[in-house]
Amino acid sequence: MSRRQVKRHKKQQKKQSLTRRSRPRRKQEPRQRPRLRKTPQKRLRLPRKTRKTLWMPGNRPLSNGCAGSRTIRAGFCEKNFSINTRTAKNVLGINAIISRGNPPELKPFFHLTQESIAMRRLLYLCPLLFLMLGLSGVFPASGQAEVRAWVDRESLSLDETVRLIVEVDGAINQVFGLDTSRLENDFAILNQSSSSNIQIVNGSTSATKTWTLELEPKKIGRLTIPPFTLGGKSSPALELTVTAQPTPLPGKIMDGAEVFVEVTPESETPPYIQSQITLGVKLYIKKTLPLYEASLEEPRLEKAALIKLGDDRSYHKKLNNGVDYQVIERTYAILAEEGTTLTIPPLLFQGYVGGGRSPLSDPFLNRLPNQGRRLRARSQELKINLLPRAAEFTGSVWLPARELTIQENWEENQTCRVGEPLTRILRIEALGLSAEQLPQIGTADISHCRRYPDQPELQTSADNLQLHAVKTQAIALIPTQPGLLILPEIKIDWWDVKNLCQRQAVLPERRLQILPPDTASSESATKSTPSIPQADCDVDQHNTPESRCEKVVPPPSPAAFKTPRYWQGVSLGLALIWLATLFLWQRERRQAEKPRPAAEKKAPTSEDRSRIKAAALADDPKAVYQALLDWGRATWPQSPPCNLRELATRLSHPEIEKDFAELEKELFSATGNGPWAGEIFWHKLEKNLRPRPSSPNAHKNPARLPPLYPGTTTEKT
Repeated sequence: MSRRQVKRHKKQQKKQSLTRRSRPRRKQEPRQRPRLRKTPQKRLRLPRKTRKTLWMPGNRPLSNGCAGSRTIRAGFCEKNFSINTRTAKNVLGINAIISRGNPPELKPFFHLTQESIAMRRLLYLCPLLFLMLGLSGVFPASGQAEVRAWVDRESLSLDETVRLIVEVDGAINQVFGLDTSRLENDFAILNQSSSSNIQIVNGSTSATKTWTLELEPKKIGRLTIPPFTLGGKSSPALELTVTAQPTPLPGKIMDGAEVFVEVTPESETPPYIQSQITLGVKLYIKKTLPLYEASLEEPRLEKAALIKLGDDRSYHKKLNNGVDYQVIERTYAILAEEGTTLTIPPLLFQGYVGGGRSPLSDPFLNRLPNQGRRLRARSQELKINLLPRAAEFTGSVWLPARELTIQENWEENQTCRVGEPLTRILRIEALGLSAEQLPQIGTADISHCRRYPDQPELQTSADNLQLHAVKTQAIALIPTQPGLLILPEIKIDWWDVKNLCQRQAVLPERRLQILPPDTASSESATKSTPSIPQADCDVDQHNTPESRCEKVVPPPSPAAFKTPRYWQGVSLGLALIWLATLFLWQRERRQAEKPRPAAEKKAPTSEDRSRIKAAALADDPKAVYQALLDWGRATWPQSPPCNLRELATRLSHPEIEKDFAELEKELFSATGNGPWAGEIFWHKLEKNLRPRPSSPNAHKNPARLPPLYPGTTTEKT
């Protein structure tokens, strides 16, 4: 076949192939089948010639009622050759078998369908299970509920209001409301609100629900708030004292003042000096008064300490003039240091009524509102007479208080032995005093014992509108002699301001049996044998070490001094390791001290000197510089010189140092010294360009390190 015929044959084949591709595909016969859902999943497209059939056991699409689904019917239709493999395998929960030609023998797959059904049931039950677990964790059982109730004050007058708070922990899932029907006989419920709080801290869940009620008493006398029952638990009953309306107020208040301030002491009887004076400050504001930016200053006192007790209390009160006021009450504790009269200056209140701030005003420059009026009110000056120190009091420190106690504690696991410290903690508590007023305690000397007091801890807090002072003093006691150690009693005299008499707080005498010092052998025997009783100072139920410190230690048995065998093995192993380490260290040290063969000094060759000479005669300072360094490297290969200064130091000749300095100046100076005379430089260098002889001690310790600054060290030739 000629070349032309071959080319023509290829063109015909190419044309036939193009015609076959462009020929329109024959339309398939319409099939009646459900439409598949369009999903972004990858579909399996089977060629027409190699048609594959999805075989099912029993020639049925499904036997458990799934044939009603259009997707399932489409996936298992025998004529459908475009199926979704993920739908057939994963969604339906079966293994679809795709084969070519006749269907092979299929294994039964009913166990797979059962597993899928069980899995679906489990998935349906999971949310319910999690919900039950969550409810059981967040809301505890009703047996764990705790109900508390309290009021913001225990005494009030008629036409005043009191705030009642009821709080319950847990069992919230069983609490739907608070039954307040039992309060309606004695109180009028003006306002009621509730709130819930759930906290999860470190996996521990706590839930709290709180009800706040504003009550107004309907009658005078001692009223009882009945207990509230929630979740099987009840709150304690509360009692309130309701008095008659106070005496008529001054004329300007009776005229209907919008705001006024009232300052009154709690007790009408004169208080003692340095005792707690409870001062009440009440701010009356008309209930319908639109007040904002209000402020009330605190009392300014001289030679007296002022402590605020608790938070502000707010309630409503209707006065004799028939006007309903909102009352904001504050309570202070005053401790007068000296004097016979305590003067409380007038307290200033100021605010703005009505109007408000303009939205276009500058919040920084224009602090005052554009509209409204300024409102100011002052209280009257108050003078309180003080009683001096009682003449019947015989104590050294004046302590007027309502209550004062003293107690001691001992740290646990203490041993009463000579030389071992004992920590004694003394604690004073008082009502009506500050912690700074409490005296020093435990300062008396103790025979046969050294005493080291620690810095005392002071704490003052408010407890039911009373000052609660606590002073804690830790003292380290170190016995110096065995035998009986007597800690003397501690007495504190104080004045009872309620009963007007002197009292005394006493800490009784303490006796401790001190054991002799323990030796090293007995200590090891005691630690290794726990069956031997020790005379320790463990704190008993009364926090005293007497009962244990008075025991006598029996003499240790010979078996107590026997060392366990495993300790012997450990000691032997440690000794062998230590000996091996010592042997290796000595061996390394001897090898380091052996004289090492010194590196042979390479004698300068004639070729190196000729390079220096040729460069010098050519008046080329750079070539001379490089040739000199190469000569130095060849002469001292172990520690070659880094520059000409170090090379001059090794040659040890003053003229060479001067010539090398001129050469460096010629190379590195910006101006230089004119034309450099290389011939003169070589004539000077030729005589002295030889290494200096080694000193007799040069090889005594060749292993030592070279000097840090070799240019500063010199050796005698």
